[in-house]
Amino acid sequence: MAATVLVIDVASPSFALAVAAALLAGLVRGFSGFGAAMILIPVLAALYGPRLAVPVLLLVDIVLTVPMVVGAVRRCAWGEVLPLVAGFVVALPFGVYVLLVADPTVLTRAMAVVVLLVAAAMALGLRRRSAPGRLASVATGGVSGLLGGSIGIGGPPVILFWLSGQDPAARTRANIIAFFGVTGVVALIGFLLAGIMTADVLVLTALLMPAYALGLWAGARAFGRTADGFYRRAALAIITAIGLSTLAFA
Repeated sequence: MAATVLVIDVASPSFALAVAAALLAGLVRGFSGFGAAMILIPVLAALYGPRLAVPVLLLVDIVLTVPMVVGAVRRCAWGEVLPLVAGFVVALPFGVYVLLVADPTVLTRAMAVVVLLVAAAMALGLRRRSAPGRLASVATGGVSGLLGGSIGIGGPPVILFWLSGQDPAARTRANIIAFFGVTGVVALIGFLLAGIMTADVLVLTALLMPAYALGLWAGARAFGRTADGFYRRAALAIITAIGLSTLAFA
């Protein structure tokens, strides 16, 4: 662990921006089951650097989404979730390697373009008519692991995978939350082994937790009052925003 600890002026405009981003990220995550990285990572990366932004989001999310994950575990379809988790686990080390030694700009832009194309196809009504094959599930999880380890935004492949199916909103959201719950722990272990979880990460995580927790609570309450059709439209809007913002800031 690093010998020096990050000093943050909590009265500064930059910290206020970080708190606002954490609140909004929690709200989106609580409602949709995903999307926090789109909001929080670009802001934290601009203020404190990408090597701090990615693990801070991971840690704050793991700690505060335990109640969501526990509920999702009871409602998700593990037969769909586990193959994606397997692909994620295999690919994650390669993503972490990219984070440590390479400039992932090209990968980021490619992901954004693919996300926008798939989201556009889904908005036009293209959906899966049958359950996906095991190989397709593992491959989707692998792409998620590569992107999650390298740029901290591994959700779009998995989210589009489930949104393109026929499951009701509650099952789709539960699958997404369960997947991120399991893979978040796996990613945390990978970051610990890579030496990325420093004292600076712990400091910033602790400071942003209250705002993120408030957002999670409000978002979860909003989902409880939402119809299936609105959830799918909102989720597609969020994933499209992820693609656009990623492309803009890459």
